[in-house]
Amino acid sequence: MLKSMTGYGQGENGSCRVEIRALNRRFCEVNVKLPPFLFFFEEEIKKIVKCKVKRGRIDIFVNLPEGTYGDSADSSEVEIDKGMVYSYKKAGEKLSVILNRKDDFKLDFFMGLPGILKIKKKKINTKKLLDDIKSALYQALLQLERMRKNEGKSIGRDFTKRVKKINSCFSKIKLQLPKAIKKYENRLWRDKLQDFLKSAQKSNEKTFLLNSIIAERMEVTEEVVRFKSHLGQFVKTFKDGSEAGKKLDFIIQEMSREINTIGAKINNYEISCEVIQIKSELEKLKEQIQNIV
Repeated sequence: MLKSMTGYGQGENGSCRVEIRALNRRFCEVNVKLPPFLFFFEEEIKKIVKCKVKRGRIDIFVNLPEGTYGDSADSSEVEIDKGMVYSYKKAGEKLSVILNRKDDFKLDFFMGLPGILKIKKKKINTKKLLDDIKSALYQALLQLERMRKNEGKSIGRDFTKRVKKINSCFSKIKLQLPKAIKKYENRLWRDKLQDFLKSAQKSNEKTFLLNSIIAERMEVTEEVVRFKSHLGQFVKTFKDGSEAGKKLDFIIQEMSREINTIGAKINNYEISCEVIQIKSELEKLKEQIQNIV
């Protein structure tokens, strides 16, 4: 089954979301956007993706809830040291007695005292976070794969339609060939070799020479056979399986070469029209091939 190179996938697990966007590229190119404290995980993500995707530009975005983790692998929280608060309060009460002043300690007073507030590092479970990212990544890849296959089916239907047109045009060419060769033979006898054939050569020599020229100029049997074979290979390749883009591109080049040779050898209006139509369909197929894996 054909697969398109373009597509989108998304997966979520735990506290993270992974998005994947796939675009056309000749080779596999993976770009990962991660929070700074997860840069070490980039290569592993690329390795996972390249096992699943063979062609295309793959952009991966790993999103974490804003403010959950900050900019480092440790998230901080503020704690109150109750023991220090009581100690300061007790010392303040004693000071009030000594100074014979009323206890008027306020919140602002305690907030400015050293040791009251402490910054505690909250350790993140990095292993669980990475497992969540992997799980979300596999979900996104699965969704991407489904979308690429669906688009591939649409491209496959277009391939089938164009192959039918090419087959129809090619059948007309084969039907016209005998008449075109006969017409060329007659013109060759009448025009191009008329003067030459009036020479003193023997009749059998003249005939041999003429037939040789005709055979050289008009013989397209090999091209016809090869084109038909390539067309069959094209159909078999795109129906058999995925990741066929490079092979299909090569087959299209070979078909273009054969049909160009046929068009150059056979100087016939009807055949030329069919050759032009085939070349047009091949060009459209080539454009579509750039969109598949």
